[in-house]
Amino acid sequence: MKASTKKVLGVIAVISAIGGTLFYFLKPKKPCEEGATKCAGPDNLDLYECQEGKWVLIEENSPECGYAPLPTVSGTVKDVTTGGVLSGVEVTARHTATGIEGTTFTDENGYYEFYDVPAGVGSIRLDKAGYESWEWHITLMTGTILSMRPI
Repeated sequence: MKASTKKVLGVIAVISAIGGTLFYFLKPKKPCEEGATKCAGPDNLDLYECQEGKWVLIEENSPECGYAPLPTVSGTVKDVTTGGVLSGVEVTARHTATGIEGTTFTDENGYYEFYDVPAGVGSIRLDKAGYESWEWHITLMTGTILSMRPI
């Protein structure tokens, strides 16, 4: 196989011979337009902006490119009689349609948080020895951040 490369009027021509002659033409790379934006990356969710003729990553997983984070649920658990925060409360988030559950415990400030909860109908349940259990039914949409008031 014979191959040669020649630059012809700003266009690169690659010529190969395999029982004939094939021509491949590559256009010269043009600089991007200053300030232009585009979505690119593995899932086309990363935002790029043209700066000084080059594409520069501005934001990964950009909402401008259609990225919508999964919902987040958080809250603080307090004793209703004393108003003091309760640590060590078992908090269970359950997705009704799939039956998937996740469990965490409140920290020393009575705070809990669940990230990337599947969107849809579900519930949050609180359990601690010596206290009544509580359960709330919730509906979460993509991009929702649900902060439950102290309970």
